[in-house]
Amino acid sequence: MIWFEQGLYLRIEELENGPRPLPLRSGFSREIAYRALGVFNPSESSDAYYILSNDRDEIWF
Repeated sequence: MIWFEQGLYLRIEELENGPRPLPLRSGFSREIAYRALGVFNPSESSDAYYILSNDRDEIWF
């Protein structure tokens, strides 16, 4: 299920030894709060994925 989010903003932080690609090396900035475009929640799990657009106008989950 995907829904559009109205007022949620996120700041990007990288985990040490986190999964690739690293967001701060791929178009995101630590100083900017990014507006969540939407949220994806697969019905078979309790995971939730935010949908964001980076500074390169790429869409990320």
